[in-house]
Amino acid sequence: MYESYLRWSLRPGQKKTHASNQQIMTAGALAGTYHLFVYPLDVIKTQIQSGLCQSFRESMRLIWRKGLMFQGATVTLMRSIPLNAVSFLIFEKLQESMNRFF
Repeated sequence: MYESYLRWSLRPGQKKTHASNQQIMTAGALAGTYHLFVYPLDVIKTQIQSGLCQSFRESMRLIWRKGLMFQGATVTLMRSIPLNAVSFLIFEKLQESMNRFF
């Protein structure tokens, strides 16, 4: 998602190194929203690791019956979106700086 949005936001022929901070952070924020697609699997993993359930199937039944599939997803997205925006910006700027020296 990150690379796709970044390429889409640049003018034709423009390289990724010419992306603005805003473009990089927007692409990173969009990448952060993709955590929502794997969130139910993360809930299942957590239940199994904590001992609440013994299997994937048992965890799915519990989550479905109690309506826990996306419980806490809002808070997770509130953390994930800004975190990814800043992380991708730092990564791109560090990579740009390193390319100048090496």
